[in-house]
Amino acid sequence: MAYLSQMKVGRHSYIYEVTGFRDENGKPRNKKHPVGKIDPDI
Repeated sequence: MAYLSQMKVGRHSYIYEVTGFRDENGKPRNKKHPVGKIDPDI
């Protein structure tokens, strides 16, 4: 399952696509891929 997440890094906010999966031991894990930066002027 994939979803979008907003994270604040320093003074900037970014959107990440987060994909959840289970590793070889069956534990839940996440991978985050950056999608873009949020424009603060909007």
